[in-house]
Amino acid sequence: MSDWQRALSFMKPNFTVLYDVRRRVGPNVRLIPLYLRLHLLWLNAKVGVVAEVHPTVFNMYQISRTLREQTKLPVRLFTDRIEAEAFLHDFRSGLVA
Repeated sequence: MSDWQRALSFMKPNFTVLYDVRRRVGPNVRLIPLYLRLHLLWLNAKVGVVAEVHPTVFNMYQISRTLREQTKLPVRLFTDRIEAEAFLHDFRSGLVA
């Protein structure tokens, strides 16, 4: 977490995050506290939006949904990285809210 804290200290409010979880083996519920801390770090650093790229099979989505319910982190879900990157570009350009 210290790496994230250090990196976030350089971010300006309304920054974006591309979070690609397609290569995860599967959901690991023991990591939920770690993911929750990361979500809270992003919120405290004033993240604009997070684009999460998930595999087409249902695995990390459940953990993501649980975390979003707890933190209200602004997250958009994708299954294609190019679409996620295009969304973040449009977000930064003010084309989407």
